[in-house]
Amino acid sequence: MVKYLHTLLAVVAFVASVGNVVASPVEAAPTNEIRCLDKENTPCPAGYTCCGPIFVDIGGVCRLLGPDEVCLF
Repeated sequence: MVKYLHTLLAVVAFVASVGNVVASPVEAAPTNEIRCLDKENTPCPAGYTCCGPIFVDIGGVCRLLGPDEVCLF
């Protein structure tokens, strides 16, 4: 019984971790985001910067950046 305890614990830990990943909800994009450079090539409003990643179908996200801030993408 004891020699199978490690295997049993490993199986239980694996199932618990997979169950946690599968059950984790996907975070939806906020509805108040301003999208840019989408299929219609929509520009950002004045003062905003189009940040990525920029996807072909939904574009990027307009961000109001400070004077010392830059987009990562």
